[in-house]
Amino acid sequence: MKTITINILSFGDRIAEGTYELHSAFDNVLNFEKQGMLAAVVTEKIGPGPFNIVVDALPAKAKKLYYKDACVRLDSMNLQFKKNCIYDSRLRILEVNPARFIKNLQILRKALSFKAPDKSLAFLLDEKREDSFSGRFEKKFLEKFKKGVLDLALGAYEKGASGVRGLGWGLTPSGDDFLSGYLLGISAAEKFSKKNLSIFKERVYVNSFGKNAVSNAFLKCSYEGRAGEKFKNLIAILSSDAKKGKIISAAEDIMNSGSTSGTDSLSGFFYGFYAAINL
Repeated sequence: MKTITINILSFGDRIAEGTYELHSAFDNVLNFEKQGMLAAVVTEKIGPGPFNIVVDALPAKAKKLYYKDACVRLDSMNLQFKKNCIYDSRLRILEVNPARFIKNLQILRKALSFKAPDKSLAFLLDEKREDSFSGRFEKKFLEKFKKGVLDLALGAYEKGASGVRGLGWGLTPSGDDFLSGYLLGISAAEKFSKKNLSIFKERVYVNSFGKNAVSNAFLKCSYEGRAGEKFKNLIAILSSDAKKGKIISAAEDIMNSGSTSGTDSLSGFFYGFYAAINL
């Protein structure tokens, strides 16, 4: 029987040592969980992230992950990685004219309006997209979500965050993805403006937590100002003098993540950044 060699290409900087059990499996992702902490073995299509172990071949049937020092064991398979493989998830904000950053954000908004998938939260930026939602359940979803986002906009952060938390469907519901993006938007605005936004961010964060281990892991990273490579790349581009096409391309990389998860997080980022920068 031929032995398959798997190489670690990138290792997330927020993965805690210990033994993890398989949580969920998809074509390009194996999620492992340990007492609310996450480690995800992913393909290059997903890319580096705070919890991601990027490999060149996904071991589809792995059920357990163990990590200590520089060794990762997937069931009985031992994988080694070097320190230069460790991914730095901290946000990078370049020095840029504020007017330019806001202009770039408007390019992002238009990209979300025109290129986002149906039934995503892009309806928050383009109300015509509400037409893709039909039926009693989906209409109720729209109503609840808009109410929660309005509460956030009015400064009722606890009510707004708890109102959208868990709304939607999928491994990470739309509401959780939105809040993760919202918190990341605050973290980015904090670096961009050099304001202390910790109280605002805390009020949103503590009311965003639910029972979804995967969502909670991403919420914590966003709260700490950490993100996957695709989001880090977009934020760096937004804070540069990049041309329109480069911004759109970076946004599309995120929108192609999951069914609507990437778009929902981007919508939250847009709202969170604007809310924070206007405080």
